[in-house]
Amino acid sequence: MALALLAPAALAAGVFVVNYPWARPAAKGANTEAFMELTSVDGGTLVGARSEVAGKTYLVGPGNGSPPVERLSLAAGAPVMLVPGSYHVRLAGLTRALKLGDRLLLVLIIEAADGKRQEVGADVEVRRRSTVDEHLDGHHH
Repeated sequence: MALALLAPAALAAGVFVVNYPWARPAAKGANTEAFMELTSVDGGTLVGARSEVAGKTYLVGPGNGSPPVERLSLAAGAPVMLVPGSYHVRLAGLTRALKLGDRLLLVLIIEAADGKRQEVGADVEVRRRSTVDEHLDGHHH
């Protein structure tokens, strides 16, 4: 019975999905970028990120030399693409080299409309390009 009473509280947190997370390889001490597709079922705002492989982690907007962005709105049910040339997560001051095939944990901080924050972990693979791009290339000969 106690589990049934706790279930509604557990379901109250918004559902947040991270698809196709990847980051570019980089040397220790350098910077790199992480990319992915984000979907928030109830909507929300990406307000931050962190990773133990980076001294500093922040959201960056489109364009070269773009300053950090404080927030990125996530409309309910609409996928938001963090891709090269657009919004993405910058991992600055890497504490170790990131080589092809390595994996890292990226924690995304999502804020709901009511101000409550949720942390979502993403298992990020170090790659030269997205798995989606590679899949599409295999179908366009």
